Order: sequence, then C-alpha cells, then structure tokens
Amino acid sequence: MPNRHEVNWKGKSPALANVFGEFYRILFQDEILNGKGAEHEWRCDLEWCGSTFLASISQIERRGYGCPCSGPVLSEHMSRHILSELTGFTFRKRKDFDWLRNKEGNKLEVDCHCEDLNWGFEDLGSIHDERTNSRFLSDEEIERQKEHQAIKMEECPKRFDLYVVIPPEIGRTKRGLEDYIKSRIVEGGFEDKIISKEVDWTRFPGKSSNRAKLTNLVRRINLTYPKVRCLAENFNDRLDKLPWDCGEGHPEVLVSYNQAEAAIKKGKRLPCRHCSKKVPVSIEEMHAHAREKGGVCKTNELPRAGRSFVEFDCLVPGHEIHRCRASDVRNKPDRCWCELCEPPPRERRTITTQIVRALVVKHGHDLHGDYPGRNDVEMNVTCKECGQQDDLTFREMENRTGSVWCDACKVRDRLSKILLIPRAE
Repeated sequence: MPNRHEVNWKGKSPALANVFGEFYRILFQDEILNGKGAEHEWRCDLEWCGSTFLASISQIERRGYGCPCSGPVLSEHMSRHILSELTGFTFRKRKDFDWLRNKEGNKLEVDCHCEDLNWGFEDLGSIHDERTNSRFLSDEEIERQKEHQAIKMEECPKRFDLYVVIPPEIGRTKRGLEDYIKSRIVEGGFEDKIISKEVDWTRFPGKSSNRAKLTNLVRRINLTYPKVRCLAENFNDRLDKLPWDCGEGHPEVLVSYNQAEAAIKKGKRLPCRHCSKKVPVSIEEMHAHAREKGGVCKTNELPRAGRSFVEFDCLVPGHEIHRCRASDVRNKPDRCWCELCEPPPRERRTITTQIVRALVVKHGHDLHGDYPGRNDVEMNVTCKECGQQDDLTFREMENRTGSVWCDACKVRDRLSKILLIPRAE
C-alpha cells in the first residue's frame, strides 16, 4: 500500500497530471496515468517550443525541469568526467589564463581543460540558451555572457590544439553528451587519443556539493543512530541506491539519499529490512505455524513471498482447507487457521452515511450521495479548496485519516516547497 501522505498516481486522470505539469509548463498527452515511474507523453506549453517528449513524473521531479528545451542549467561536471574517462587524462576547470580576460581585465574560466593534451571544452548548458536564459539572467547579464563567449571563441582556438563548444541544444543525457564529445574529438583528428570506448559512470564523482550534502545527512542520522555509516562518499542522483551499514551487524542495505533523508525527517531509522523486521516471509515459517497448531502446511513454495497464498490442513475430518496470505500468518497468526477449530475474533460495527459524511467534512471535502452499505464501493467526493473530484471507498478514507485527501492539493503543496526553475511569463 502506498504511503498515505504520498500521491497514488496510478490510474488517475490527466487532470491530476496537468496539475503537476503546470509547474513545469508542460501538458499531459496520454489518456490515463500508469504510475509515477511510468513514461508518458508530454507537450511543452511554451509558445516558441511546443515539442513532445517522453518522461515519467519521477524523472521530471528528479531533474527539476519538464521539456528538454528547459534542460539542466549546467552539466560541465559530467563533461569533465566523460573526457577523463575517454582519454585517461585529467580535465579541470581553469580560471588562471593571463591571456583570457574580459574588458574589465578579469580572468575568464574554461569549463574543461587538460594541460597534457592542451585541449579546452566549453559546456554552455541551457543557461546559455537564448530561448530560456531569460529565466535565469537579467538583460545585462545576458549581454555580458555573450561578450565573454565572443572573447573565448576568438582566443581559445588560437591557444588550444582542440577547442570545442558544447551547445545548449545537445541533450544532457549521459549517452547524448558522451556521443557528442566523442564525435567532436574524432572530427578534430584526435581519434587516437580515445583509449576507452565506454564511460564508466560508476566512477563518476558527482558534484562536490552532493558530497557535502551526504556528509551532512550522515551527521544528522548519527545524532540519533551513531553507528550508521554510508559506504559511499558521494552520489550523482538523489535516487541512486547507495550502500549503507545500519550499525547493527546486518548485511549492507541499498538506500537512496532521498529515502535516507525522508526516514530521518520522520524520526525513523535507516530503512533496513532486518532492523524493521521486514525479512521476507519464508516457507519454513508457514510449516512452523502449522506444526504449532497441530496440522500441516500443504504449500511448499512462496513465489510472491508474503503475497503468496498458503493452504493449511488442521487434519480434522470434515473440516475444510484454510487458505490465506503468507504475510497474514506472520502479522495475524490468530486469524490464519481453521475457523471451525479456532473461530477468529470478530470486530463488527455499523457504518452510516452520517459517519462517512463527518469523516469527509473533517478532511475538507463534500460527499455526494449516501453510503452504499459496503466499505469497498467508491463514493464521489469534492475538495472544498480546489474543487478536484475523486472517488474513494470508505476503506480508503479510513486509511487516509490524518493526511491530505486531495491529490491535486498534495501535488501543489509539494511542488511549492521545491526550488524550481522560474517559469517564463
């Protein structure tokens, strides 16, 4: 079951997707949402673009922009890694060339420079794109930027054996950037300098700021759990799985920066299957349960772990086989046996329309119609704040107690707290 404080995107209408998309100036093009991690077609809502592209909601949130025309502000750290991997030489950012100065006499920097090869690469990124840089820079800064680029284009080709400018139109995916850099090296006549055909991204050091973020996170976790350690020194993407030691002698766990940060914010420990007692249910547990009850387990494997169904025989003539999920055997053992031998405890209550309406009003919604008499039948509700309609069962309403019900309000509230690229007016 998804976290009640998160939005369950799967199966929702395009209207909810467009609530998310309005923050990124994109429009949802598919008929239905297949989930947060599924790729969907979007269209850029900027007048001068209007192109379509494929991306999941998770990808858009992670990278911080919608349409590729509004792509990453800078990617020079990726370019330096690609160049170092391809050639075996170290590339650094340089700002100490006496011959490269602006009109005020200040030194200008080169994004990627290798002294051994005498190469220079300039990675412009979308901050230099005339279509989008007005989002980041004032008119004065844009003019200064153009002036600096003109100086570099005049001076750098004279000083470097190979000088390449990576334009903002080049896709900033790892593969796209890698292919472009390779092609420019070959065009420059330096194909013999490429010693590696593939870039090893497992060695990518990431941004130095990410290293500081990870160190800070570990320090915060250690205030409550002093034995916890992260076995990685840096990360590239906040959703990349990093190896962690929970400090309790358990096997290392793979937890992303986002997951670890969310856990400590909620006052929980690092997600560890053993610490959380979430060790996968085993068939041995099922047979042990049956022996304890004086019967047998007729199932010999659990292909879906805790979600698999198991069968128990109490061995009493005339009694039927009892069937239940393996996870229930661990969580509700008193309800997982022959009901004639051990009648399960019953918890009955009467649900009325008045009870449902009070619950709906408490969470800022209006109920349309009456309670249908079953807790698994959907009822139509409307958010009082934004007017978004939704269909919820009484069971879902109870599971959402204490959280925001309206998915559209959740999306708006979440995105308003994230630092986004300012939208073009």
